[in-house]
Amino acid sequence: MPAAFPALTIGSMSSAEQLEKLPPVYKLALQLRADGADRTLIADFLGVEVESVGVLLEIGAAKLADIERREAPRSPVC
Repeated sequence: MPAAFPALTIGSMSSAEQLEKLPPVYKLALQLRADGADRTLIADFLGVEVESVGVLLEIGAAKLADIERREAPRSPVC
């Protein structure tokens, strides 16, 4: 796997639930990467150019991080 895109691990149920909220192309790209797929396999599976996979992974990871941030428990304000 390229160093720029280390394996994604989806460890908790909440992460899996949040992943389901992503648009399908980002969800599939991130799931395939988490399963150890390389860029060529991801591109073939999604029907996109290999050169676009990095961008799909970056955008998907950013969207997932935003969902996680928005859904994180908030501290009560005193």
